[in-house]
Amino acid sequence: MLLETAEKWLKEQGMQVMRGPWNLVSQDIGFIYEGFDLPTTVLSSYNPPYYNDQMVQYGMKKIRDLNVYNADLGKEYKLPGRFFSFTDKIARRYDLATSFSQGYASDLQLSVDRMQLSGNEQLADLCCGTGKSTIACLNALPKGSVLAVDFSEEMLAVARQQLSVTSPHQKLTFRNQDVMNLDLPDNSLDAIFMAYGIRNMSDYAICLKNLLRILKPGGIIAFHEYAISDSLLAKIYWYLLGYLLIIPFSAVLTGSVTIFSYLIKSVVNFLSPREFKALLRQSGFTDVRSLALKSWRRPILHTFIAVKPSTGHQ
Repeated sequence: MLLETAEKWLKEQGMQVMRGPWNLVSQDIGFIYEGFDLPTTVLSSYNPPYYNDQMVQYGMKKIRDLNVYNADLGKEYKLPGRFFSFTDKIARRYDLATSFSQGYASDLQLSVDRMQLSGNEQLADLCCGTGKSTIACLNALPKGSVLAVDFSEEMLAVARQQLSVTSPHQKLTFRNQDVMNLDLPDNSLDAIFMAYGIRNMSDYAICLKNLLRILKPGGIIAFHEYAISDSLLAKIYWYLLGYLLIIPFSAVLTGSVTIFSYLIKSVVNFLSPREFKALLRQSGFTDVRSLALKSWRRPILHTFIAVKPSTGHQ
């Protein structure tokens, strides 16, 4: 039996405890033993119902319960504030960590510049965080305006403080709102920029449909986002970069590994560039294209650009 073989080998290595199962995708330990009538969820394990009984019969015992929460966002459910508390707690230190990331600000500016804005558009910067993407948008809009949106009030507080100094005279407004539940009017924006946000949405397709709705016909949208190709080498590269550099370095600067561990997992579980471009087209966007960023980010970081058709999606 597989478990007996594993136990024998571990004893030969001097191990005294065997724990599992370890899920290489969701990076957690455990079995599902309730809720098999519900759909599977992102970043959680899945297994046949009999697995847990087999482990108990073998002599293993439970050490903790792990819970998965389901919420119907279609019924305007809003996640409790405690689910967002980790971003609020490290907002200012998060901004420090990104300051040390090579090319972070210049990459954002390059993605905004790739939109080729005329400079007088009304643009929404979604998932704006501490405002670095907002600065890039303002740089391209000397006669335009920016609506900066984020679900974290603490992140917005940092953005307000920074932008009151760097861009005090710009036409800039802030909104504390979940991007999945944006209530902006139809056809109200000339452009949308979203950095490091779409992969965190609970339903990519629903989010894209809503963004298409609020964009004016002929309007442009850009996503500055990590996306790994279907190549095994690209995935290995991301794992090495994440677990050997991003998490240790960011943990030292911020005192937390939670948000950066989530970053690594969310990128692995996000769509490939090919899949995301296909979803943009399925959602009604046209002129879909992607451009890689520079240097070591080339295999993993991209600018995705698309346009709302002039007719047919009023």
